[in-house]
Amino acid sequence: AVAADHRYLVGVVGKRWLAGPKLLALAELDVQRQTLTDGGFTRYQLVGYLGVTRVMLPGYLVGVALQRFAPDVSFGGTTRNAVELNLQAFPWAHVEAHLLGRAEATGGDTTHPNLLALLQLHYYL
Repeated sequence: AVAADHRYLVGVVGKRWLAGPKLLALAELDVQRQTLTDGGFTRYQLVGYLGVTRVMLPGYLVGVALQRFAPDVSFGGTTRNAVELNLQAFPWAHVEAHLLGRAEATGGDTTHPNLLALLQLHYYL
């Protein structure tokens, strides 16, 4: 059985386009408060994102991002930090190729990161 809970979430997003160097910077920070009504337990969760994308040529982009997730800020060793590299190409109208590489450290253990590689080919209207 799962106890009933109340959740409150607040977040902020900021983005900035720099036309000269053709850079898009994006930052996000979200904080959630969760209270379990049956046990009176309260925890805070945190999500953070900071990314920069550069337009190399029309339709070709390169991006890097840093991410942090803390499922409970009061418990050490539960955070996940990640660094990500994105390569995107839009060679024809409605067609995208997206290559993503990601390394994620759980609990601050950067010596054994979880690795992810993803290639997405995508047609959209």
